Amino acid sequence: MSNISFVNTVDGFGVRNGHAGTGALANAQPAAAETRMRRVRYSRTILLRLSALVLERMFRVLLSDISR
Repeated sequence: MSNISFVNTVDGFGVRNGHAGTGALANAQPAAAETRMRRVRYSRTILLRLSALVLERMFRVLLSDISR
């Protein structure tokens, strides 16, 4: 039930105001799942890029220490 709070229905009321609109809600659910997957994909990409930057910085520090 937690994912219903950001589902946009066609009639504009949504579940928050108590107007479920069965057809509109059923049509909006795949879009909500798609939005969730997009958020997960973006967060994974950001985490991967950050970890790559951290690893690169660590290796640079190690190499500079070794070369001294």
